[in-house]
Amino acid sequence: MMQRPDESKAVRLPRSVVVVSDETYQKMKRDPASVDLLSDPDSLVVPYSTMGESGTTAIVRELLEQADQLDIGTLLVRNPYEPDSYTLADEAVEVFTGTKYQVLAKVAGLLGATSVRFVEAKVDVDRSSISGSAKGAAKVVKADASVERDWEDRITRDITAEFNFEGGKPDLEAARVYLSEKRLRSDHDLSSLIELREGPNPLRKRVVTLNATRESDRSLKAALKLANSGPIKVADIGTGFRHSVESLRKVELVTEINF
Repeated sequence: MMQRPDESKAVRLPRSVVVVSDETYQKMKRDPASVDLLSDPDSLVVPYSTMGESGTTAIVRELLEQADQLDIGTLLVRNPYEPDSYTLADEAVEVFTGTKYQVLAKVAGLLGATSVRFVEAKVDVDRSSISGSAKGAAKVVKADASVERDWEDRITRDITAEFNFEGGKPDLEAARVYLSEKRLRSDHDLSSLIELREGPNPLRKRVVTLNATRESDRSLKAALKLANSGPIKVADIGTGFRHSVESLRKVELVTEINF
């Protein structure tokens, strides 16, 4: 995992970044509807050529160069669990949901689990955004189900079906430290596992329904804001991401844990 420069540790990085051509960047500077976007702390527009930037833009440019992501037309979303890195927007939902599932498995392993089994993915989509392109109640329901199935296939394609461990005594402190490293100490589903494994009568089995998009929701919306900007739309950046993510409301992963 790449590290950002030492002097950037106190800098809050934007939730989403887009790399545009120098021509598009200049158009945005002249476009009254895009001027506010250029100063949005959550959505950063980076011109391909350096323009003597300093501060956040210079830090992000260096991060993208190190990750070989500084390409015109690249739309990126900050990883909520590794906030010094960015993920391609087209892959963000799948990467982030997969990462949170792995965090759950790692925490369970630290707590002495013998197995973590993936059961199913539940996808909630916004019917109103779908109904705009599907006329009639029957067509809306069909389109809705089709979008949900597509997301379920995309999310589960690379998820490990089951993790198996040797089991053992729970290391409660190690689990807490790991959750802090992944910025998930406030996640009730994960933190409650630690509490339930403590004491004379520890938890032996639990089915967890994990909200896999809670932490990334604001970052995905920031990326959508960039993708919906006029000059960026004209440059045909983020079109696939915009069409697929606009209707997505929530992804839940159902898992079974045995200790």
